[in-house]
Amino acid sequence: MKISPKRFWTSIVAPLLLFGLLFILSFLGTETFEPSTLGTSDNTQQYLVERIVDGDTLKLSSDGESLTIRLIGIDAPETKHPTKQVECFGKEATAFLTQLLTDQYVAIEFDPSQGETDRYGRLLLYIWLEDRLINEEMIINGYASEYTYSSVYKYQQRFKSAEKSAREKRLGLWGDACISY
Repeated sequence: MKISPKRFWTSIVAPLLLFGLLFILSFLGTETFEPSTLGTSDNTQQYLVERIVDGDTLKLSSDGESLTIRLIGIDAPETKHPTKQVECFGKEATAFLTQLLTDQYVAIEFDPSQGETDRYGRLLLYIWLEDRLINEEMIINGYASEYTYSSVYKYQQRFKSAEKSAREKRLGLWGDACISY
């Protein structure tokens, strides 16, 4: 049985060329931030904290690229929201995070259970300063509450315990200044 030149081209040569092209392109990919490839706290790559936006959002830089981060598992009182007023202890939460992280180098940890970004396009991450989990530090000191968006996350029980402790000690946003009677 003889194969026509047209059929030979469409059934054999074209798919081989396409496969070859895709194979070559897979090695040429552009350099982009991929949280799923960075994802553990023992990651040796360090990121410079550029700026604190508020108590649960910050900007990091790496190799000239700026990354906007939303801390997983916490909710700090609002200071910069288009539809909400500044909330009690919001300025203090931002100041605490600023004091803790300004000009520091941090490691990041991605949690596959939370997805890569939130609805605003911020990367969802845990931030480590040496051996300190900053997300948890915010809760322990009363600057944020534990926050579960839609699914269980890696450090959820730690964060819930930290919030319980901060509440019992009446720290930060759990203190008298923020409790309405």
